Amino acid sequence: MRTVVVLTAVALAAARLVAAGAGQASPQSLFEKGLTLEEVQSKPTEAIAVYEQVMRESDDRALAARAQLHIGLCYERLGLEKAREAYEKVIRDYPGEAAAVAVAREKLDHITRASAAARKDAGELTIRNVPIPPAPPIELYGVSPDGKYAAYVDANTGDLGIRELSAGSQRRLTDEGRDYSQYAIFPRWSPDSTRLAYAWNEKQIRVVGLDGAPPRVLVGDSEEEWVWPLDWSPDATQLLMAGTSRKERTVRLRLVMVADGSVRPLREFGSIRDIGFGPCLFSPDGRAIAYSRAIERGAQERDVFLLSLDGALESPLIQHPADDVLLAWLPGGGGLLFASDRAGTFDLWKAALERGSSLGAPVLVKRGLGPVTPMGVTRTGAFYYQTPAATTDVYTASLDPATGLVIGPPKKEPLPFEGHNGMPDWSPDGKRLAFVSSRPGERLGVLSVYSADTGKVREFRPEKASVYPKWSRDGRHLYVQATVADGQGIYRMDAQTGEMTPFLAGRDGWYLHDLEGSPDGRWIVYGRDSKTVCQIVRRDAATGEEQELDRTPFDNSTLALSPDGSRLAILMRVDEKARVVKVMAFPDGTPKEIHRFALAGRWIVDIAWSADGRYIYFSDNPPGVSGEWRLRRISAAGGDAVDLGSVTRYYRQISVHPDGSRITFSSAPAKIEPAQLWVMEHILPATGAADGKRR
Repeated sequence: MRTVVVLTAVALAAARLVAAGAGQASPQSLFEKGLTLEEVQSKPTEAIAVYEQVMRESDDRALAARAQLHIGLCYERLGLEKAREAYEKVIRDYPGEAAAVAVAREKLDHITRASAAARKDAGELTIRNVPIPPAPPIELYGVSPDGKYAAYVDANTGDLGIRELSAGSQRRLTDEGRDYSQYAIFPRWSPDSTRLAYAWNEKQIRVVGLDGAPPRVLVGDSEEEWVWPLDWSPDATQLLMAGTSRKERTVRLRLVMVADGSVRPLREFGSIRDIGFGPCLFSPDGRAIAYSRAIERGAQERDVFLLSLDGALESPLIQHPADDVLLAWLPGGGGLLFASDRAGTFDLWKAALERGSSLGAPVLVKRGLGPVTPMGVTRTGAFYYQTPAATTDVYTASLDPATGLVIGPPKKEPLPFEGHNGMPDWSPDGKRLAFVSSRPGERLGVLSVYSADTGKVREFRPEKASVYPKWSRDGRHLYVQATVADGQGIYRMDAQTGEMTPFLAGRDGWYLHDLEGSPDGRWIVYGRDSKTVCQIVRRDAATGEEQELDRTPFDNSTLALSPDGSRLAILMRVDEKARVVKVMAFPDGTPKEIHRFALAGRWIVDIAWSADGRYIYFSDNPPGVSGEWRLRRISAAGGDAVDLGSVTRYYRQISVHPDGSRITFSSAPAKIEPAQLWVMEHILPATGAADGKRR
């Protein structure tokens, strides 16, 4: 991996030298564009097209070899077998390019070793993309056991539908949604692929067939916050469902008789964090339920457990100190698929099972699976899964110590679950980076702390608060916002123990955000939004007495205290198309406007002070330019903004390192890209029959 990084850096440097000295040579510029798409914007498919253009247009064999190598890196990132072919082409077609050939050989060796165990008994494992058009917009769910259809929810109306995977045709099964004020969610296929159970408005469980008959309400309106179906029994007589309450936050598993809708309690879990929203599945013989849950309350590691159908006996099925997550049962006794980080990355594993007991050590099927949503296994053993839609990553750009300007392109922070991390904030000592990681199957974000000294990440799964972490001035706590559904407010988390305590409650419909504390601990300042006003509020930490410092009738204002706590910067949305930056002496000054700029829409725009308190950083989207965000800086005394360049697509929660040497932020595509559907075939042993039975 280090060789690849060095090679990339050399390529970037060479590209810039040629561009500067030779007037933007086209192949060099294209190559650098490909690197940006691949490494900065996380768009490997688009990068491949650019690298292929480089190879067509360049007479420089060294540059062409590097382009071919990066095609392999992109294919490997996509999880495609084409990576092997791309690396082999580097070795075959460019034998004189020693650096590129060395990396290609190293990558080929890694691919061979990583897949050897899986292919020993499973034949030639293949992975292919299943095309899903971006329009009309749909939210994909499970694939039918016969492999013919994928269930979807219309993203415009909320109606449930099916898409025929081979022909590409779609049809709706419900016609009740209009504007997503009513909606279907979590559809689950019956074993014979003729019916779907789904939640309607998260309050009812309904069943609808593919025959055109109207849906049937199986479980009527629930008093719980959410209810959702999980799985059908193999004989289709029972449905496993879950429900959770807003107050207790417990999760209850229940069995529903499909014939008459009668419900029987099965198991209760203390917290939604214990079991999450991942798969919860009947065993192939229908005598037990398999699921992943936290090893203990609040733990980040999960094991796979088996629960008897009477709810009396829970036994561990997959045990390991790592994080193990159930994905699917394989048909015909073929075993169990699960994801695990036991080998250092989140990989796909298979365990052979018999009578509910694991036989022998699990087998690695695919390395580098990453965070995926399982979409089901067909009767022939094809495993369908979905990679998330939009990607978000944490980037750091270097700052010139003399001018404060950005130097060079930003680099991704080396964080796990690449593509799903955001909202970074540096600790006051500059040794820890707090961020939030979003994971498929988990409704709340994973609050994480990265150590710059050790390179390790600690993960916390608080039950309520999960967004916009901000360090306290002493570095002992993190202030975290809770989502509206979880009882909105600001919580304080102990950075060592992970203990979460309520700090400031969002009463009477208020939404609280952007809390900052003064260095002396006397004052707190935060934003408070209702439906009609956004207030900037100062609070006496000892007495609780509050004073409004500023207000606007629009939402999405942000604030930041200067490093020494003597000044407060506020970025406010003052109308539908404009924002202003204000600065005031804190705590007793009057906010004064120092800069105004055009920005339409309800984008959240974050601000940050430079380490020396001279400048304020923020981002904006130039009028008339879709999706092109730029990083900007203004003097804290006022004046024109300095454009620091368009280095990523979007900026969220900007954080300047305490030593002033770099600026960190998260970036996501301004235009949401669709999720990708994949199918992994030939997981079952070659002796397995096509009908899913063992021979």
